[in-house]
Amino acid sequence: MNAHRNGFTLIEAMIALAVFAVLTAMAVPTFKSWVANSQIRTAAEGLQNGLQLARNQALTRNAPVQFQLNSPAPNDWTISTVAAPTTPLQSRVNLGTTPQASISSNLTGTTPTVTFNGLGKISAPPAAPGVPAAPIATTIFSITNPQGGACQSSSGPMRCLNVTVQSGGQIRICDPQLPSTNIQSC
Repeated sequence: MNAHRNGFTLIEAMIALAVFAVLTAMAVPTFKSWVANSQIRTAAEGLQNGLQLARNQALTRNAPVQFQLNSPAPNDWTISTVAAPTTPLQSRVNLGTTPQASISSNLTGTTPTVTFNGLGKISAPPAAPGVPAAPIATTIFSITNPQGGACQSSSGPMRCLNVTVQSGGQIRICDPQLPSTNIQSC
C-alpha cells in the first residue's frame, strides 16, 4: 500500500526560501526610498501644520504671533505671542519621527522666525532705526534628506519638498523639482 505524505520536502523549502530572498533583495531599495520620502513628507506636513496654527492663533487673538524653528533641532518649533511678556502657545518636539529630514529656510538668523499679524499676513521684521522696512517676500522652508541623496523630479526616488508662506499668509507644500505647469510645483 502506498502511503500519501503531507508536507514539504527539503528541496521545496529551499526553493521557497530562495524566492523569498530574491524578492526581499529587490524590495529593500524601494523600501529605503519610501521611508526617506515619508520622513520628508511628515516633516513638511508638521511644519505646515505649525505655521497654520500660528496664523490661526494670530487671527483668533487679533495680535501678532510668531512661529520659530528651534535650534539645534531644526524639526522642532515653537509658537508664541509677540507682545511682552511673550507667552508660549504650543511647541512641537520631533522625538525622532523624522531623523533624516533636514529643514532650511531663506530667512536669516540661526532660528528662522515667521510672524503673523492679526490679519493673518506675514509681518515685516522690525527694521533698524532710520532704515526703511524691507518688503515682505515669500518665505520658503526647504525639506531635504541629506542621507538620501539629491532631490529629483517626481520620477526619481528622492522627492524633496518646500513649504512656502506667501506675504498674504497662504501656506502650502510644493515640489521644487516639478515644472511650473504642474499645480504641485513651487
